[in-house]
Amino acid sequence: MTVITFTGRTKRPGTAAPPPAAPAAVTGSFGSPSGRTGTFVGSYRLERCLSRFGQLAAAGVFTGELTDADGRGIGIGARRTTVAVQVVSTATGLLVQIGPLDVNLLGFLVGVDELSVDVRGTSCKDAVREALEVSDQPPVAPGDPALTDNLPRVRPTRRPGGGRSGAPSDGQGGGAVAAVRPGPLMAATAGERHELLQERRLLQDILALIRRCHACPPVPLLDAVLSGTSAVRPALPTQPYQCSP
Repeated sequence: MTVITFTGRTKRPGTAAPPPAAPAAVTGSFGSPSGRTGTFVGSYRLERCLSRFGQLAAAGVFTGELTDADGRGIGIGARRTTVAVQVVSTATGLLVQIGPLDVNLLGFLVGVDELSVDVRGTSCKDAVREALEVSDQPPVAPGDPALTDNLPRVRPTRRPGGGRSGAPSDGQGGGAVAAVRPGPLMAATAGERHELLQERRLLQDILALIRRCHACPPVPLLDAVLSGTSAVRPALPTQPYQCSP
């Protein structure tokens, strides 16, 4: 008699997708049917992030209950939205800041307050880092030159208590290190965005070369443009910049 032995399958390494971000609490207000101000209380579920030319957008769903000023419930609504967002680096990781913005729920234009979503360990983490890399301004280096008004900005701003804008401050100098906020590139065409990014990279490379060479004369205009103190955009050089050591 012939005996055939069946062997079990070897388990392959798991390739499960990263878990979604935890829902964030949301509050807002709207003009109620009674003519007064109603309230909105609910949550926001971040589904995915998109990165295009250094600009980050988030797609997610707002869900919550609308209540009239007299406490009467109007109903529960949900709306999927895709909006431009900011990226804030904190001591514990990266946060995506959304709003404030207007969301249409049950026919009411609800003004949703600003909210933050922690993207550590989620599928949005890669898109967030891609946006930071394209912007050429890592969040751990707030001392780098800011960009001109024609480009997306990475500009940490200080507020009372020593913290950075866009994240809670502990009063001891904590808070966000830097923030990437939406810029005018969203309104530019793909070709214009590509050209602006190439110009900026070239200017930064030239400035880095000049700073490494102590014998070179200063270039105040170029330095002012990259530091954000001048809106003037100098003509790009047609010949390689040479400097004797």
